Amino acid sequence: MVDVLLASQMFYPDIAATAKVMTDLAFDIAEHGYSICVVTQNRAYNNPEIVYPEEDNTGGVSVNRFSVPKMSKNSLAGRALLSYIVEKRALGIVRKLDSRLYMAVSNPPNMALRIARYASSQGKPFIYILHDLYPDVLVKTGKLKTTSRIAKQLRKMSEDTFSLSSRIVVLGRDAADYLVKEYSVPDNKIEVITNWGPESGSKSFSAKSVFRNKYSLEENFIVLYSGNIGETAELDILLDCAKLLEGRDDKIRFVIVGNGRHRDNIEKRSRELSNTIVLDFLPEEEYLQMISEADCFFVSLKKDLYGNSVPSKTYYYLSAGKPIVGLLPENSEVALAIEENNLGFVCSDYTPETLKNIILKLKTSPQLVNEISSSVGRCFEEIYSRKRVTRKYIDLIREVAK
Repeated sequence: MVDVLLASQMFYPDIAATAKVMTDLAFDIAEHGYSICVVTQNRAYNNPEIVYPEEDNTGGVSVNRFSVPKMSKNSLAGRALLSYIVEKRALGIVRKLDSRLYMAVSNPPNMALRIARYASSQGKPFIYILHDLYPDVLVKTGKLKTTSRIAKQLRKMSEDTFSLSSRIVVLGRDAADYLVKEYSVPDNKIEVITNWGPESGSKSFSAKSVFRNKYSLEENFIVLYSGNIGETAELDILLDCAKLLEGRDDKIRFVIVGNGRHRDNIEKRSRELSNTIVLDFLPEEEYLQMISEADCFFVSLKKDLYGNSVPSKTYYYLSAGKPIVGLLPENSEVALAIEENNLGFVCSDYTPETLKNIILKLKTSPQLVNEISSSVGRCFEEIYSRKRVTRKYIDLIREVAK
């Protein structure tokens, strides 16, 4: 029997954002003396050509992987089929193991529900780590209608998972507020624990210019977006902003790094702009090198997604100690963090003109950038560094396990 069983579709050595977060969490749980087993899929999330071994032990964590077919997740039907396979095969492994406490991430939501039911049947506590809320994200991005059968099934799935959970971890205050108001979840069942960035971060790379040299960006002011190019980010407005700046300031460059359903469209638009490049996801070391050399970071969330999703790439950005430019709903978690801690600027009117003015202000005000960068570095160390945040999970596990 292990102390903790964590189910996550993505895990080390996968480089997807959720994999990085869940890997850090699992390693830190093990470091605090808990035995932990992770149940995950055997293929890389963004590159299913990459296959990992069925069993592994790394960082004091036992890893059990179930097989999934090589298939695209970039269509709703493909994602639904993959979710079904993940749900079935993850539960198959979980039933063969024994744990004192169970945890699962919300993607895919049917996997979390299955494991919550299994934990309940065994009389064991279950902690639900809620990253994205379904069907709400799909409804608000126009993929489903509220009245559709699938949307109703997904809502029932979320309601049942909330009901079976000992605690629900959400990534922001907006998400906690949303669950209370829209799902009538008791406030005392919700824990707000943000994600985090790497403790060493990218600071050890700061003296180098490897990324700039590779892409001929030596003299440019780099605005960087790195993450999923999918449903929740608002990258078209960023490209509209790039178009407004094209020719006005030839030193500003927009760098978009990632993959996802809308990658082809964003890449097509970027080819029409002389100040924008689109790159694939990078290995961890190259990624940290890249963020150490950027001048500021762009983070976004579609306007209607208040309380439904938190762009967790923000916390990796913060580890680099540079300003954040947020295209975000008012009072969303990352918008609040930026404004409360002087981490950069928030564009809440979702206009490329306002976004352009923010970027120009940063580019032409080195002293302002230095002031904000100091605030970012201090805030990261005091609030969002890995050990400070994962300690909250350790305390939660200790409390729930009682």
